[in-house]
Amino acid sequence: MLLKELLRDVETVYLPDELGGTETDGLTEDSRRVSPGCVFVCQTGKSFDGHDFAPKALAAGAAVVVTGRKLGLEREVVVRDPRAAYARMCSNKYGRPEDSLKIIGVTGTNGKSSSTHFIYELLTAMGEKAALIGTLGAKTPERFIPTNNTTPECLELEALLRELVDGGTEYVVMEVSSQGLALDRVYTFRFTAAAFTNLTRDHLDFHDTFENYAASKAKLFAQSGVSVVNIDDSYGEYMLSACTGRGLTMSAAGKDADFSAQDVSVGAEGIAYTFVGEGCRFPVKMPLFGMFSVYNTLTALSVLTAAGFDPDELAKHLGSVEPVRGRMEPVKTGLPFGVFIDYAHSPDALENVLTALREVCTGRIITVFGCGGDRDATKRPIMGATAGRLSDLCVVTSDNPRTEDPDGIIADITAGMDGCSFITVTERRDAIEAALREAKPGDAVLLAGKGHEDYIIKGHTKFHF
Repeated sequence: MLLKELLRDVETVYLPDELGGTETDGLTEDSRRVSPGCVFVCQTGKSFDGHDFAPKALAAGAAVVVTGRKLGLEREVVVRDPRAAYARMCSNKYGRPEDSLKIIGVTGTNGKSSSTHFIYELLTAMGEKAALIGTLGAKTPERFIPTNNTTPECLELEALLRELVDGGTEYVVMEVSSQGLALDRVYTFRFTAAAFTNLTRDHLDFHDTFENYAASKAKLFAQSGVSVVNIDDSYGEYMLSACTGRGLTMSAAGKDADFSAQDVSVGAEGIAYTFVGEGCRFPVKMPLFGMFSVYNTLTALSVLTAAGFDPDELAKHLGSVEPVRGRMEPVKTGLPFGVFIDYAHSPDALENVLTALREVCTGRIITVFGCGGDRDATKRPIMGATAGRLSDLCVVTSDNPRTEDPDGIIADITAGMDGCSFITVTERRDAIEAALREAKPGDAVLLAGKGHEDYIIKGHTKFHF
């Protein structure tokens, strides 16, 4: 591809005429992946500056380097915004596949995976050619495609969308993470519809402040034709103010909203409510646990209705929706107590799942959990306090310690657990065994934090788990 084709609609500051006709082979923002003939785009992060590697990239055979400031190099192009430029260049490389798709995005701290799963399941049940991209990877009814991030990096994402378009996909349902939004991974997208679930403390290791975190989430609603916002959340109005298209509201707490869950019932048999919105009204009854499941299903029904789908069709296909893997997932053990797996790894998510578990558990709740290393350390004692308050016994253990000492992470967690009943077991396998040995008939054991993940990260190595 010619460089001028790769740079189509990129705002350039300096582009020598002789470079525009350069034939390019490859595109990267990672200096370790520079190959002869490729284009290297300099990015700036919290702890690195890609401009420092530009001369080495040229020496390694890069055809051109794209920078955010003039470096005086022989084959450089200067652009206004390197991150936005890279997103557009990745899109151009793969023929702008997002323009051929109807994309539904969901953002929020908790509920993204379940909400997008329900949206995808309903679309598929209604006969739409749909795909899902999120924390669990990417999938269509025919295949599963592993991905590296909740919202994949630009080049990976565009390649994936190209493959989906070529395979006949019409709808893509996406979890849109705050990091993905902050790093402009979906900069070139115009979403058909978007939804906001909630906002609680998470990812401050990346965003530094809660205000930055909220602002990153809000970017989605400036890129959507219609948005549905949960106004039961304290940040609902903030997200609503960011909408540039049609902004609609939803509530399960009795607030005046465009979409609502009324007559809500949550118990051991599952959830039940009446979905009301935009001239429709129908009963919802599903074998799912907890109030958070009310919100997740309400999000799916609301955003699909807002996107123009017939509510009667949605109601007809609700019974075919399967629960999402690793989200309040019961494990069949044949033992006289319950075992559940959940991905909860923030204080709010842990509180939600433990509150839901209390509604169905007749005995004690024993919670196995930890906190990830090299991530926001300030939430660790809060996680400890939350788990300790809502559990009868906690087994505090490892959860992807990465480069940190796992016992140090555990000490940070237990600092918030004064007066709570807990034990510490560093190795997660041993911690799970300890919890199962402690459980008695009628109890419930919650294995929190890992959810669908089948690995544990120690140091820089990912081990199967």
